[in-house]
Amino acid sequence: MNRSRYFLPFLLVIAFVPLAYIWWFPKVWRCQTIQFRGYVEIKPAIWVSKSLQNGQDSLNLKAQDSLFTAIVTQARSRVKALWGSQVGNCPVYFMADAEQYEEFSDLGDAVGCHIRSPFGSWIVLKDWDVDVLAHEMMHDELFVRLGWRKSQEEIPAWFDEGLALMVDYRFSTPHIAYRHEHLRKQWMRKTHYGRYAPSLKELVSAQDFFQGDYPQHLRAYLTAGKTVAYWLQTNQNQALSQFEKSIKEDRSFEEAFWGRQKIKVLR
Repeated sequence: MNRSRYFLPFLLVIAFVPLAYIWWFPKVWRCQTIQFRGYVEIKPAIWVSKSLQNGQDSLNLKAQDSLFTAIVTQARSRVKALWGSQVGNCPVYFMADAEQYEEFSDLGDAVGCHIRSPFGSWIVLKDWDVDVLAHEMMHDELFVRLGWRKSQEEIPAWFDEGLALMVDYRFSTPHIAYRHEHLRKQWMRKTHYGRYAPSLKELVSAQDFFQGDYPQHLRAYLTAGKTVAYWLQTNQNQALSQFEKSIKEDRSFEEAFWGRQKIKVLR
């Protein structure tokens, strides 16, 4: 047997696989090789651009690292408070500027993004803000609890984004009892009492959710947020645990969220 004729195709396959991986998953590849891109891990799973540390004396550097650590700690506490525990613990990358951030983010990710893949997940931040980080951490929590396939294929974008708003107080409120009402009032103003509100059926895919301009995005967020807030308020403390259990038992999203008898989503 002439083995030499198989040698070149074999080498081409070996070379093609990693190149194809980098081509199809460029953001994932960048996240996985963060240590070679000018970033330093200041605490476990907390990475900071080295350009933020250049020229800093030890006192300022310590204060800056403490700031990043505090932001992560506060964001994690919000996620834990809503779920009762936190299982997601993906790396968080703090970017120095928009140029660094754009290497990792999509066009629509203005201030922070959650990168998810079958190979892991990461959070990248341009704005060093607790609300932004808590929002992205909630995406990661749902992703980790349900897994790659279920979170990608079975969970509509409006639920993923609406749940993230429960820990993002730019739109919501820390007061659980007033959260739905707070979001509903904003929704009424921004949609002209529902006249320009999207339906949930129009917000199933991420592409649909983020289409259009900022006012459209805002109406989508408020529609999703008030729906999830009402669901949590109605089902109280067991909503998320029962939802997670139902999805893992391969029930449909509709049954896991709405139940056997649909609840009325108040406007």
